[in-house]
Amino acid sequence: MYKCKMNCIKTIKICTLTAVVTLLSSSLATAKEGEAFDKTLMLNGINFHITCPNEGSLNTLTIVPSGLSIDNSIITEEIDGSLTGAQIDDLNGDGSPEVYVFINSAGSGSYGSLVAYASNNNKSISTIYLPPLENDEKNSKGYMGHDTFAVMDGHLTRRFPLYKENDTNAKPTGGTRQLHYTLVAGEATWILELAGSKTFPPSNIPAPTVEHSQLKAFPPAAEGIERFVIELPKKERSEEERLKVELIPGKMMLTDGINRTRIGLSISPHPLKGWGYTYYEVTGSDVGMSTLMAVPEGKEQVTKLVHGSSLHIPYNSRLPIVIYSPGKYEIQYRIWSAGTSQKAMRK
Repeated sequence: MYKCKMNCIKTIKICTLTAVVTLLSSSLATAKEGEAFDKTLMLNGINFHITCPNEGSLNTLTIVPSGLSIDNSIITEEIDGSLTGAQIDDLNGDGSPEVYVFINSAGSGSYGSLVAYASNNNKSISTIYLPPLENDEKNSKGYMGHDTFAVMDGHLTRRFPLYKENDTNAKPTGGTRQLHYTLVAGEATWILELAGSKTFPPSNIPAPTVEHSQLKAFPPAAEGIERFVIELPKKERSEEERLKVELIPGKMMLTDGINRTRIGLSISPHPLKGWGYTYYEVTGSDVGMSTLMAVPEGKEQVTKLVHGSSLHIPYNSRLPIVIYSPGKYEIQYRIWSAGTSQKAMRK
């Protein structure tokens, strides 16, 4: 039996670490890739203890407030991706702090999202709403993920690369866009309102690429096809025998956020003639199949990666995993580890 340990989509874990780091004011608390996040942020006598296991593609975020005069209820929320950082600040200058938690999804897109709460006169907290970027036709043009967030100079800043029509996911050439938001009071919640947008021209610094020593054996992608490359962490052969890699094709789609949706994609192995290696190809269609649960009236639609059928392959850190796919799709992966063998009973 294999147990998912990295890049896991279905397993949701909650963990607590013994070491707690306390940060004051608007210092950015960051998480190293693949490591659990456990930090306490403090401002104006209000604390937020934030934990997230960062194990896989779905995680449980836990926020424990303290110092509020009325309600210090614990907040738990399922997040799509990993927690990459968090900040505490007082953007509207009312003496009551807010906490901002930055999330990036798994997979090649690494789409950014925000979980944020504001203190109401230091008595209780309520959610902060960030309008979906896809609703902003002008500023979402060229957007394909890879967001970074930060609180600075009295604003929430969102920054992401811009893609031109034929750009691959690894090589955006359209420059960078930076959005600035201010915190305002809405009728029922707090809202991050767009205050400014600036587009920077592309730099001359090339984007990082995977350069495995054996990658040259694999041909470049044909027109309309994108080549995805996964370079696995080095392992001893004895350890690799206990590991499997799951390859998961998918597409970013607008969903109702309630029903489980899948698309008709699959991924299959093919021999690389003359080398003895294997490459993988994504085929099928993006026609969706969904459960039919009723959707509450007024429920906001959600853009998310909808998966196709996955493929499990052996773990081999001596070769890159190369997948060819139509450019409109994306690839996620996760690593599974075998558990301890059990002895069967004779009956």
